[in-house]
Amino acid sequence: MKRCKGIIAGEEAMYRNAEAKRITDISIFIIMAFIMAMQLVSCAPTKPLPQVRRHIEPAEVQGAVTAEQWDLAATAYEHLGQGMDYSGASVQPVLLVFKNKGDKHPVVPEYEAWAATGDEQLMPYSMEEAARLIFDSTTFEYTLKNSAKTGGLGAALGAGLGALIGAAYGGDAIWHGILGGAVGGGSVAMAASVIGSENALKRVIRNELRQYAWHSTPVPTGGTLKAGYIYFPVTESPLDTLHVKVREGETVVKEYTLPITDLKMRDRQPKEKTEG
Repeated sequence: MKRCKGIIAGEEAMYRNAEAKRITDISIFIIMAFIMAMQLVSCAPTKPLPQVRRHIEPAEVQGAVTAEQWDLAATAYEHLGQGMDYSGASVQPVLLVFKNKGDKHPVVPEYEAWAATGDEQLMPYSMEEAARLIFDSTTFEYTLKNSAKTGGLGAALGAGLGALIGAAYGGDAIWHGILGGAVGGGSVAMAASVIGSENALKRVIRNELRQYAWHSTPVPTGGTLKAGYIYFPVTESPLDTLHVKVREGETVVKEYTLPITDLKMRDRQPKEKTEG
């Protein structure tokens, strides 16, 4: 009987040792994968983001609405060289920027917004609708292949939508930590680029769409600047105007028609001085 107990105890000890070794091996694999990801990202070539001499106030945008309580502007999406290029991804992002100068907490519901080009009027996509269209696009396939080749493109995701906000209006000024998505999404994207996982890349893009979207939350007071994208269908010609409602509680305070302006941020880069 004692011999049987000894055999059982010995087998349990062997099992525990084997399990401990398995956990150690998994931990080492995870650490090595992380180190490889960091190396690939550091070696991957990226284009520098545009740097402007000063950031733009919403009231300075062509066609912006300037009122006593707030300023509003609508900006066309522009790819600035990093991350996925959404201009060919079956959606048309429009950036809404709102500066609250008053003491109220206004709300602009994204589901009440609509855009127009010529006689055509378009309602925005939901987040899931936009994501499905993007995943079916050739741009997504290209991004996936590129991230697998370079090992580092995935880490730049977040710059695809966030770069324009930061370059034009300044990341520090945007409410709700909107530019944190470029950093937060990068760690997931590194895993996608190393493992080559389509599902991982989809998670990154979903997070990016959500992080940089316009959300129907009250804009804080004190000159707070809020920015976010509303995702519209692709049209033959670019969208001309964005139509929004500003609410305070259940009351519609004002309806606005905003021209959708192309900021051409790449043209605003400081020119390098040449000798002679």
